[in-house]
Amino acid sequence: MKNIYCPKNSAFCITLRCFGKKQSLALYCLFIILLTNWIEVSAQTTLFNDNFNTNNSATYSTTGAIGAYPNWNVTRLGNDWGARVNSNQLELTNDVGATANANGWVFGHRDINALAGWNTILSSNSGTVTWEFNMRQIRTDPAGFGVGAYGAAFVLAGTSATMGTAGSGYAVVLGQSGATDLIRLVSFNNGLQGTLTNIITSNTTGLTDFGTEYLSVRITYISASNTWQLFLRNDGATAFADPAGGTLVSQGTAVNNTYTSTTGMRYIGGYWQGSTTATQTAFFDNVYLKITPAACTAPTTQASAIAFSSVGNTSLTLNWTNGNGAGRVILAKEGASVDANPTNGANPTANLAFGSGTQFGTGNYTVF
Repeated sequence: MKNIYCPKNSAFCITLRCFGKKQSLALYCLFIILLTNWIEVSAQTTLFNDNFNTNNSATYSTTGAIGAYPNWNVTRLGNDWGARVNSNQLELTNDVGATANANGWVFGHRDINALAGWNTILSSNSGTVTWEFNMRQIRTDPAGFGVGAYGAAFVLAGTSATMGTAGSGYAVVLGQSGATDLIRLVSFNNGLQGTLTNIITSNTTGLTDFGTEYLSVRITYISASNTWQLFLRNDGATAFADPAGGTLVSQGTAVNNTYTSTTGMRYIGGYWQGSTTATQTAFFDNVYLKITPAACTAPTTQASAIAFSSVGNTSLTLNWTNGNGAGRVILAKEGASVDANPTNGANPTANLAFGSGTQFGTGNYTVF
């Protein structure tokens, strides 16, 4: 059935059908109109969280799945580069085993193309996207992202798993030429050895030069304005603290939309590159990806003038005048009054064929 718009007095009407029912709808299907206009509550949703506390192994993987740890894979360039989940963290190395060390890179990543709630076009994720993670590498003065230089990065979203040399996206990086090594939020093109463009650099007291420290990082991205923000904490010299807890210090905001409309932002994970020095490693832990829907303003005028007409054996028409909210929800229940409300933050699927829309509680179906 199609919605029928009634032009007078901003009224609205629908026709509802209960297929296969022999009894009169007036007696069999009882309805409630939710007079509150639809409000989507801004509840943050964690799309995934990995703390690497299971399926640990001392063996490095050099291609495909990282050991038995679910959902994470490795790609690399260079014969002795690899990844493992060990000691409850993701570890990347240039020294897997007996093979001679070589210039190269390794990317331990998760493909979130099919992750529920994620849109691989960044700007199509409504509200605020939040990434939180720990990162560390063992060089006292990482030199950056030229071929053969040491640099660590956490890729927020990228279009290619061949992260050293292909694809575009956004990342948090550590390593650059000179004696001072900031934490930088960057966009990149042609991989992390390609073109890096600074968006925000760490700049507050005590957070402007890093080597081997354990770090907590949070990045937020507001899709409506393409606004990014970097938060940072130095966890010290011995262990990571959970980046989702405690206080991280803002390093400022910036607007960037270089790749926010690019399709295929599906890869997230830790990246490490460098040269031939033995046993050079980088570590990542406590990875969170979260989305907070955009806040809504509660309506001040409710729907009104509700009226039933054309009541037949299998259908009826329902009319009302809209309030000033963004939308409305109608629930229907067979044989009794509706006894459940829509879930806050949910966006139910409606269907005018009774029993086919989203159900709340038992037997309360969304018809509009």
